[in-house]
Amino acid sequence: MRNDRVDIEEKQKIAALAATGKSQRAIGRATGRDNKTIAKVLKESAVIAAKEKIEERLADKFELLTEAILDSVSEDDLLKASLQQKSISAATMLDKSRLIRGQSTMNTAVIVASAVIEADRQSSEKREKGEKCQYIDAEIDEKASDGNQLWNCTREGQDDL
Repeated sequence: MRNDRVDIEEKQKIAALAATGKSQRAIGRATGRDNKTIAKVLKESAVIAAKEKIEERLADKFELLTEAILDSVSEDDLLKASLQQKSISAATMLDKSRLIRGQSTMNTAVIVASAVIEADRQSSEKREKGEKCQYIDAEIDEKASDGNQLWNCTREGQDDL
């Protein structure tokens, strides 16, 4: 481990590594510094401010990239996606939106799993009644009132229910 003073350039590197989620131990390995030195540097007000500024910049970039990706998804893309792809995408977007809002992400998997289970239950019930089902987003379906994702089902030879 190095024993010299931590200069401004190295403090910036430590702040950047911390902003990207690296642990103190990982930062220590990357810089050749002891974990205690890293912990001390991360408590300095200038480093805290630099870390927050980098985090804000990264969050802005992530937000712009997310918007671009979401804007590029067409209705046809959604229809082609598998349930697994939709579930993973929904979980990822929910997780990121909760992180940005400072909310817990520990239950993201439970939220998405329960939505998938409910959609599957609705589909099974409708198919048992002889209805043909297609997964839709209720926010764009004028007949849905709760805004949840659900199944749009029709009986053979009938209009949408």
